[in-house]
Amino acid sequence: MASIDPSSRPSLQEIQAVLQHSLGADHVQSLSHPVTDVEVYDTLFSLSVGKAPGPDGFNVEFFKRNWEVVGSSVIEAIKDFFFYLREIVARDK
Repeated sequence: MASIDPSSRPSLQEIQAVLQHSLGADHVQSLSHPVTDVEVYDTLFSLSVGKAPGPDGFNVEFFKRNWEVVGSSVIEAIKDFFFYLREIVARDK
């Protein structure tokens, strides 16, 4: 298993600064609605060549070229993210 470089992590002060700024209820609602398979697919395939969608190091071309293999896992991971976001929002109400 690869180790994470501690210098690439945000400091406690950086995290606290972000947490001081919260979204309004309308923004939270719009960001936490369930996403569809089509939205995930369309968003990924609309990204420019050479862009990395996340910190995993895989660029957009990897996902586009291997969609038949990784597509269902990508969709499931993104839907899980939004599901747990809704759970957190509901818990904090």
